[in-house]
Amino acid sequence: LTVYIALMGNGIVQASQVFIGQNLGARRADRIKTGVKYSLIMITVLTLTLAVLFNVFCDSFISFFAPSNQPVVEFAKTKMLIISSCFILGILGDFFAAAMAGLGETKIPMIISIIAICGVRITWIYTVFAIWRDPFIIFAVYGVSWLANSTVQLIFFIKTRRAVEKRLVSGPVSA
Repeated sequence: LTVYIALMGNGIVQASQVFIGQNLGARRADRIKTGVKYSLIMITVLTLTLAVLFNVFCDSFISFFAPSNQPVVEFAKTKMLIISSCFILGILGDFFAAAMAGLGETKIPMIISIIAICGVRITWIYTVFAIWRDPFIIFAVYGVSWLANSTVQLIFFIKTRRAVEKRLVSGPVSA
């Protein structure tokens, strides 16, 4: 069910990437900043609103899939609550990676995503989960890896944006 939050949030992410790229080509750093600002507002409002709605109505949603199996419903509710509560971090990581792609930088966001998401999750399974074998621990790694990814993506997005702004002021843009 949380995939619906991702689909809607990633629609804004993809539109933002195109907007940023177009304004890079037009040499409009002011529009890039404005686009980033409003995209972040839209992504945050949409994702948090959907997360709250999904959690409020999770019994109804989950009962479509397991109408008469209460242990499955309870397990799914726990997973949904944990993952949807930190889903904003996943979408923000996607946004900053896409924003860097719009600015012409694609390799760094890919490497960051692989290390921050896959690397953190694999390390988590072999360390934290090895000590505490509980489904909650597995679900918690989503938030941890999304936090790592979004934080590092944000740092590199800021550096990339500043470098691009300097190039826009000083001369032609090269991808």
